[in-house]
Amino acid sequence: LVPTEITMATTAVLGTGLLGTGFAQRMLSLGHTVRVWNRTAARCTPLADEGAILAQTPADAVRGADYVHLVLTADSAVDTVIGQLRSDLAPSTPILDHSTNLPAAVAARFARLRTTGVRYLHAPVFMGPSNSREGTGLMLIAGPTEEVDALGPYLSTLTGTVQNLGDRPDKAAAVKLIGNSVLLM
Repeated sequence: LVPTEITMATTAVLGTGLLGTGFAQRMLSLGHTVRVWNRTAARCTPLADEGAILAQTPADAVRGADYVHLVLTADSAVDTVIGQLRSDLAPSTPILDHSTNLPAAVAARFARLRTTGVRYLHAPVFMGPSNSREGTGLMLIAGPTEEVDALGPYLSTLTGTVQNLGDRPDKAAAVKLIGNSVLLM
């Protein structure tokens, strides 16, 4: 389910705002081959200076990737980008969605993609940009236990702490929204 050599994986990061950029920098520091894409291409240029490969399209970014990371702004962006990358996504490659999404949309997306063989898992985070660069913080994840357990060692290199919330695919989305609400109080 997961490549055995995670230190030399090929990863795709789609969405290079502050958090996505930090994730890409962390992956580069770990020795990964990192392909980056953003709808505003200029946001990827600094990452190219650090060794990332600029992709022209989401499909270009995921072609041959071992892992795909989405760090996007909204459910509609997640659905659009997944639609754009599907043709070049390998059946064994997981899509790890770190975007803050609505639980109902995550559940529907999970069900829809799984019926077509796409390995989508929602894995939102509690971390700032510096945490994503340093590999510290908290990542929530929910989905099939075997897949989540297999991804744990890889994901922990990106965040430090990975909290498996169980099989219900929308649970991480729900907990993330609750956590955000508590943090705003």
